Amino acid sequence: MTQVGRQWLPPAILMASVIVIWEMGVRAFGIAPYLLPAPSAIWTALGEVKDLLPSNVATTLTEAALGLLVGALVGASVAALLHMSPMMRRALQRCSS
Repeated sequence: MTQVGRQWLPPAILMASVIVIWEMGVRAFGIAPYLLPAPSAIWTALGEVKDLLPSNVATTLTEAALGLLVGALVGASVAALLHMSPMMRRALQRCSS
């Protein structure tokens, strides 16, 4: 076995085992699909919506990036305000203690 095989085989076996145990557990205990869907049901649903995923992923990534940008700008603005205004810094330090 190659070095790559020895490196990746144990995690692959573990992941496959977890998925098999999950599938068997859901079926054996009759767990409701809305609580814990079986991996096979997830795979089936993924196949049904695969055409919608690219646009939805793009929208989600755009919203996450914009949220990060807005949060960083607000945080940097508040930090600059606190740095330039000793009165604001003292007021906020007294509120937090």
